[in-house]
Amino acid sequence: MNENAADILLSPLLTLEEIGSLAEIPVTYEIKQNGRSHNPSCRQRGKRTTEQVTTSVREFRVQGHHERACRTCGGGDLPELTHEQEAGVRRLALLLPEREETARREREAQRAAATRVQAAEAIDQRAREVLHGWDSRLAHERRHLQGRPARVLTATTVTIQVIA
Repeated sequence: MNENAADILLSPLLTLEEIGSLAEIPVTYEIKQNGRSHNPSCRQRGKRTTEQVTTSVREFRVQGHHERACRTCGGGDLPELTHEQEAGVRRLALLLPEREETARREREAQRAAATRVQAAEAIDQRAREVLHGWDSRLAHERRHLQGRPARVLTATTVTIQVIA
């Protein structure tokens, strides 16, 4: 339950108000030079980490370490939880699936919007070049297109002779 509890309590999808009294649970962690927080026994932490620090979950989150937590270990080590604390963590765990789905939909919407904006900016740039008569850019495009191999086209014509 400890690793799972750490994942839940340190999740950026939950607020401190939702965590409530569980925010006073101590968490032990180390910070790598790149700013990522690790459990002291994490195999990903490497050699260049700070000394072990023990603070409350609240302080850990206020400092923003939960947003750059290690994906392998969850970012910190929690002590054994009491039955009441485990029940609180289980209640919080019920909130996460819906929040994760909402976050996934928001990321997809942002990607789709970024794609639309990029396409619109390309069209705007091309229209700006045409409107302002940037002949050098258009000439460059023509030279680029002339260097491409021509496609083979077949045309059939009919000749009609009229005898008068």
